[in-house]
Amino acid sequence: IPQTVVYTVTPQVGNCVTGAPFTLTVTVNPRPIIPNQNINICSGDTFTVNTSNAAPITIVPSGTTYTWTVSNGIGVSGQSNQSVPQTTISQTINNMTNVTLNVIYTVTPISGVGNCVGLPFEVTVRVNPRPIVQNQTVNVCSGSPFTLATVNSPQWPIVPANTTYTWTVVDNVNVSGENNQSVPQTTISQTLVNLTNTPQTVIYTVTPSSGTMINCVGNSFTLVVTVNPGITGNTSVCINGTSQLTGTGTPIATNPWVSSNTTVATVNSTTGLVTGIAAGTCTIFYNTTNTSCVAQTSFTVNQTPAIQNQSATVCSGTPYTVNLINNAPNLIPTGTTYTWTVAPNPNVTGQSNQGVGQNSIVLTLTNTTSFLQTLVYTVTPRTSCNGAPFTLTVMVNPSPCSGFHLNAFLDSNNNGTQDAGENNFPFGQFIYQVNSSTHNVATVNGMYDIYESNAASIYTLRYSINPQLSSYFSVTPTSYTNVQIAATGGMTTYNFPITMNQLNDLGITLIPFGRPIPGFNFQNLILYTNYGTANSAGTITFTKHPALTIGSTSDPLGTTITPSGFNYTFSNLNPRQSKYLYVTMNTPTLPTVSLGQVLCNAATISHASGIDMIASNNSSTNCSFVTGSYDPNDIAESRGREIVFNSFTSQDYLYYTIRFENTGNGNAINIKINNTLNNRLDETTLEMVSSSHDYAMDRVNSAVNWNFSNIQLPPSVAQTNTGKGYIMYKIKPKPGYAIGDIIPNTASIYFDFNPAIITNTFETQFVTALDTPNFENNSFVVYPNPANDQITIDLGNKSTSKDWNYKIVNTLGQEVLIGVLSAQQNIIELNNIKGQGVYFVKVYDSANTLLDTKKVIIRR
Repeated sequence: IPQTVVYTVTPQVGNCVTGAPFTLTVTVNPRPIIPNQNINICSGDTFTVNTSNAAPITIVPSGTTYTWTVSNGIGVSGQSNQSVPQTTISQTINNMTNVTLNVIYTVTPISGVGNCVGLPFEVTVRVNPRPIVQNQTVNVCSGSPFTLATVNSPQWPIVPANTTYTWTVVDNVNVSGENNQSVPQTTISQTLVNLTNTPQTVIYTVTPSSGTMINCVGNSFTLVVTVNPGITGNTSVCINGTSQLTGTGTPIATNPWVSSNTTVATVNSTTGLVTGIAAGTCTIFYNTTNTSCVAQTSFTVNQTPAIQNQSATVCSGTPYTVNLINNAPNLIPTGTTYTWTVAPNPNVTGQSNQGVGQNSIVLTLTNTTSFLQTLVYTVTPRTSCNGAPFTLTVMVNPSPCSGFHLNAFLDSNNNGTQDAGENNFPFGQFIYQVNSSTHNVATVNGMYDIYESNAASIYTLRYSINPQLSSYFSVTPTSYTNVQIAATGGMTTYNFPITMNQLNDLGITLIPFGRPIPGFNFQNLILYTNYGTANSAGTITFTKHPALTIGSTSDPLGTTITPSGFNYTFSNLNPRQSKYLYVTMNTPTLPTVSLGQVLCNAATISHASGIDMIASNNSSTNCSFVTGSYDPNDIAESRGREIVFNSFTSQDYLYYTIRFENTGNGNAINIKINNTLNNRLDETTLEMVSSSHDYAMDRVNSAVNWNFSNIQLPPSVAQTNTGKGYIMYKIKPKPGYAIGDIIPNTASIYFDFNPAIITNTFETQFVTALDTPNFENNSFVVYPNPANDQITIDLGNKSTSKDWNYKIVNTLGQEVLIGVLSAQQNIIELNNIKGQGVYFVKVYDSANTLLDTKKVIIRR
């Protein structure tokens, strides 16, 4: 600030004359003093020099202004000289390069008090570059990482050294691998997998930051990555059942993929799994929209073992080989080995873990007690691919242990001995008679053990090939008579070698795994089997009910959808091999369908050669009732409740499916199903068709029992197949059935030691023509409708006979109430009917002939 100095001056003339003193006041104005300055800014920022007073270094009088000149301005813009005094030193400077540039200002300060010019000082402005990146596009092959290069070029005008990037990404549900990145990265790189057959785009918003002295954040830019379909994965892949190879591709006409060792491979656009490739080494050829996406070649395709839980009963001290059958649902590739661990049982010797792969599971176990002992093995099957572990439950009989091991196998070289590579034969039944009792036994593996301790028991042992195959396969010997247990104990093996003639035969069965519920999906299983003697190919045609829609199949791109259903072509089906094709369908909501409506689907199979020697198994029909709530344990016949009498011949079978479901909260260890056949069914014609799990069926006369030992069925999960199972068998009615005859069928299902669950009684009636019950005629009246606690059945003037009766059934055909009609107006109490919904009231005359059916809705 200005300062004053006051002088007192005495004027004097010579040495004698002195004048009066006067004062001289001198005002000393400040001169600005400002040291040199250094400033760091980012390109495009405005700098302002700090000129605040900080005496004694800095002196900035009030009202100080500045002029300046600029040097070293090459590569920057916005800087300029200033000759007009300014109150601040400030400019906005842009760096047009990718390196830091210095701009030097020589500033002359001018005091606002006295207009005193200060000494010039320098301001050095370091202008750091700010990244400038234009929007970018990248093309990449599915599964191959993309990396965006960060170098200066016309596409990348300003990219300082050490620039880093963060980004956000818009999710594309058809692409996997895209992720946001909040931690600065030196490159923009990710691996994206296209899950479809068409190019997909992923949009990134990228923010660059310079790596210079201060962090200069650039404007965000857009990066659009086009992910072209292509093959990804290892050169060695594992498959389960059908070949699976991760990848996607654009169709070449109707054949999306062609491989060197099969006709056509297909790709699932949802899961990205390629199916139809046979095991072995193959090369995939395909086309994509981006020719730079080259297929990976020479894939080694390996099958993964898949084996269900097993059980075995063995004799103490006797070597036992666990025979694992390579047939649906098991898959046991050639060269499979096994390792295992065992839960110790102190009452059994000979048990041990096995960590080295074995070609077979051979056990010699000794029971040291007089009671049956159990061991549980956890077995892991391996090829070059590790299969899922399965449980082997071994029950060791106490010594002495004796009986018979029955073994049916395909004797390819006709030497009467089961040699390596000769598989067991499951298409028949063991029949054994002991004393006066005859057992008919079917198993999925062509083997059965009979345990016997009474030396006086005399057996006759036989094996019977299923009738439709008996002309093409023969068994020698057909039987063993006067069989008794060996005096020394132990199990005696009785072989039934099967020889075959040339046979071309494909068979198909449609299995109702789910139930049609309005608004929900349900599944049918198509079981197709090669009964022939050579690898076969063919076509399956599936025809759906018009009200249903097909949601998906287990091999979606292997199917060709048609207005009435779909066609499915297959190849390389091995002799005696079975496979499943899952069909998921949707039931429309009410009133498009109605509760109790019958919905029928059909499937046919044709041999690629045009020659199929057994035509009777080339088609299958299944009819199901539309239901609301339902009991998950039930029985149904495939044709529905009515069969046209004239359409059913002596060669036709009834096909019964018994479904079971574990609705508990823990695994069901063992399940048993009892089915006592009605006297109108010919028990001698019963044959197994399919099952969800390994079983042993034993029929004595009309009593049929299925045992699922160690099934370990988990609790069921809604909208999945978990915790659910089924058996399906076929049987003929006895001759003499007539129009109006009704064949009922009921089963009992036992989960471990729980009381039996009794299924519905399914009634099959032979009729002159299929008819839908007339709910609107006036044969009798039911009111009120809807009802609550009671209804009235009004017969009008039809009859008052006490011999008339009624039944109330639910939509599954289960009888929930029965009674006698003793008057014209009959009040029926409904308190014993627990549920609500749609029910059917059936009225029968004195001859037990169904007169009519009325639909009634019960509400609570």
